[in-house]
Amino acid sequence: MKKYAVVFLSVMVTLSFAQTNMFSQDSVVNQTDNIFKPSLYVVAIGVGNYDDPNLRLEFPAKDASDFAQAVIRQAGQMYESVDVRLLTDRSATAENIRDALYWLQTVTTDRDIAMLYIAGHGVNNNSGDFYFMPVGGDINRLSVTCVGYMEIRNAVSNIAGKILVFMDACHSGNLFGNQRRRSAAISNTAFELVEANNGAIVFTSSTGRQFSLESPEWNNGAFTKALVEGLSGSADLYGNNTVTIRGLNFYISNRVKELTQGRQTPTTIIPQRIPDFPIALVVGNVNINITNSTIIIIPEAYTVEALPYLIPTQPGYKPFRVDLGLGLGTAVVKSPYWGFGAYAHFEPKFAIFPQLSIGLKFEMDFVALYDDTNDDVEIDKEINSYFLTVDYHFGQRMFRPFLGAGLGLYESSTSFRIGNETQDRTEMDKFSVMFRGGFDYRHFRLALVCNLRGKDAFDIRSQVFYVGVGTYIGGGRKRR
Repeated sequence: MKKYAVVFLSVMVTLSFAQTNMFSQDSVVNQTDNIFKPSLYVVAIGVGNYDDPNLRLEFPAKDASDFAQAVIRQAGQMYESVDVRLLTDRSATAENIRDALYWLQTVTTDRDIAMLYIAGHGVNNNSGDFYFMPVGGDINRLSVTCVGYMEIRNAVSNIAGKILVFMDACHSGNLFGNQRRRSAAISNTAFELVEANNGAIVFTSSTGRQFSLESPEWNNGAFTKALVEGLSGSADLYGNNTVTIRGLNFYISNRVKELTQGRQTPTTIIPQRIPDFPIALVVGNVNINITNSTIIIIPEAYTVEALPYLIPTQPGYKPFRVDLGLGLGTAVVKSPYWGFGAYAHFEPKFAIFPQLSIGLKFEMDFVALYDDTNDDVEIDKEINSYFLTVDYHFGQRMFRPFLGAGLGLYESSTSFRIGNETQDRTEMDKFSVMFRGGFDYRHFRLALVCNLRGKDAFDIRSQVFYVGVGTYIGGGRKRR
């Protein structure tokens, strides 16, 4: 048993070093095909169809959709792949928005780019704190029904790669002639995001004292119209078929002033430590390779929890992972026997859906049994098991409860000692069933595990209940 434990621990250490990130955040982005391209992960949110008719806006949902269509065109161009989560109107609930923000944190590595687009009502409470109003939001119960700026800031801070935030979330819903006005002070929120750990680049639709305008003449909000035009090539400031963050800032600022006749002034905040870098290529009328891009449109009838059944795989996402674990437990045997057990396991797994995975579990158990009526009796078992496993996770947050089961074969070596006499038996290819349940939190796992096996050569049936802890390596974004 000792030699198995040494081998297992060696594998754990080796695989732990293997997951060390060998690439820096400042990987060069270039439009040539023979060097590294990052992936782009996007959450686009647009809410205008509020329950209160006085709060309704015409274009936020279309704005978010147009933005998503603009960035998806960069798949295979500026970016290796582009994945978008699009939430509009009835699908943009507070819960779905929080789940989408968590998804953005989990899939973006330090070599990727993330974008967060928000269009809808922004409301400040009496303390000046900013809240984004999702569908179903109550202006009189902001902290309970809306998404607070601290939630957005925390999500942005936890994103490993570069993050661009586009906020057209300052809408009052008051009519201004044939144009609808959008207002709320978001300047402080923008600065909070810029001061986050990774230094977000924040584009806002207007200054805190201005309205943001939308009009049927533009078929968009002024800010989003300029943003989409800029990403599509109009912001190619240097004429080299490349759109950079400063080029986009320059174009949006001038275009919005032109559209609104100076009544709206967009604001862009770029941390000083971040140099100008490209975010889009001028691609013209290209055909998008669907294998390199995904827009998941979350319909009203579904929540984020239902996404695994709509989209079986995620381009650019690595479904393979390896679980490692240790456990201690008690053996449940008929009187007069009692005992304990310990195990270590190694389990490669493949996620068919983000919530459902299958695996092949290799487990080494050591079980010791004793006789209450005879101190000279000791039974030692070394068991090697091989299970086909399945796990189902409830949710896609950082804390994810799960249930799982496995069916497999095992081989065991049993030593039955009475005093100085020892009998050894070896059994091969016997069936075993395993059940488990617990939770994953980030890369930590805690589980209750039950291994059910039949009677051994000494007519003793020993079922073992374990408390197991573990971690996993892999999953998430593919490394190219």
